[in-house]
Amino acid sequence: MTFLADIELRPVSLAGLGGCPSVGLALGKGPQPLEIAVAEASGRPTLTKVRDAWRVRLDRRCPLLVMVLCDGRAALYGPAGDQPPGFSALGPSWSWAGKGAG
Repeated sequence: MTFLADIELRPVSLAGLGGCPSVGLALGKGPQPLEIAVAEASGRPTLTKVRDAWRVRLDRRCPLLVMVLCDGRAALYGPAGDQPPGFSALGPSWSWAGKGAG
């Protein structure tokens, strides 16, 4: 995973993903740093499973983004709110621009 090569990842356990191995946890800086929990799946995960992993891991202290990688694509859920956005099967050329992020 070259896009994570320069990021120090901490060990993390992600329940709710049905046995997908965790890659690690990246932490931002500051009093409420963004947490990015990363896992790998052998098959495309459902957005429901990614959301379940987000809910189990979330502790409301800081925003959390769950990222599940599979076959060069990613499913994302989070980072904050009662009903945060979720995306499945995002390819490497996807960007936040024009996606309603803000």
